[in-house]
Amino acid sequence: MDTHGSVLSPLTLAPVNEVDLVLLPEGLKDLKGVVRAPGLAVSGAGLNLAAGFDRKAKRQCVCKAGLKPNIKENPRNRQKLKRGRKRCFAATLYKLRFIVERPFAWEDKVKNLAASCEASGPPN
Repeated sequence: MDTHGSVLSPLTLAPVNEVDLVLLPEGLKDLKGVVRAPGLAVSGAGLNLAAGFDRKAKRQCVCKAGLKPNIKENPRNRQKLKRGRKRCFAATLYKLRFIVERPFAWEDKVKNLAASCEASGPPN
């Protein structure tokens, strides 16, 4: 999505009960295909993901696709700070993630509202 919330590429379709973590490799492959068609390049672009994607394998998958992962570190119930090198994380870019989340949240809300209206039936 762009910063206005407009969808720029097709999404990977999956059942409702499928976890987002499983869809990442296929989604990146679809994104690369969509970008190649008009001759654009995404290498070096940042990819904002939720803290649930904070795993070594997911970061490597994003890097292999030529993107820079911008994932907020998941503290995993740590009481002390983690030792070692800090991961690259741009908080200002991460805030743009919520621009993407807003249209999908609105879509889910409308679907739930429509389903509840159908369940209750027409007003008397």
